[in-house]
Amino acid sequence: MSRKSAILDSAQSIVVREGTGALTLDKIASEAKVSKGGLLYHFSTKEDLVAALVARTIEYFDRDLARYHQSFGEHPGTHTRAFATATMEGQWAKDAGIAPRGLDLFATVSAAFSTSPELMEPLRNAYERWQNQVEEDGIDPVVATILRLAADGLWFTEMLGLSNFTPEQRQVILEKITQLATPPSEETSETEVKNSRQQ
Repeated sequence: MSRKSAILDSAQSIVVREGTGALTLDKIASEAKVSKGGLLYHFSTKEDLVAALVARTIEYFDRDLARYHQSFGEHPGTHTRAFATATMEGQWAKDAGIAPRGLDLFATVSAAFSTSPELMEPLRNAYERWQNQVEEDGIDPVVATILRLAADGLWFTEMLGLSNFTPEQRQVILEKITQLATPPSEETSETEVKNSRQQ
């Protein structure tokens, strides 16, 4: 692991353990076992560090999105299904330090955004790109958008600790989202493939 990644991980650990108020450069340097100068070599301000956390989260989500997109193949609705699956099942949140119900890191990023609104720009750009991909997915763009919002909504309620769905209910919801993103012809062909495998 690179020193830069270790510093980011240390920042995440502080927030999870002590909350957003404890996220100072001195505290991060101590947690990462680097000098203050060593920390400043990589991140000159707390805003720079939070921006790096945001960029890394976007990178991890894009990685999962590409992986699911490839596994689903090139069909209408594929990107919408990949977005929903990456949101609800992807590795990105764990790698980014946002475990299920991990409100702490999200709160940290939000707090930084409230003091430095420009830090929102990369995330806005990423969401605009993801939304464009969903709208150009070969299915009704309004339906695709609703499905994207449903996946986002479920994930955010889980992160805020507001979801009381069982794992089984959650899985049914994900399956329904992906089913609604699959045109009937594609859904039929997928069912036929599954049936042929069982024979």
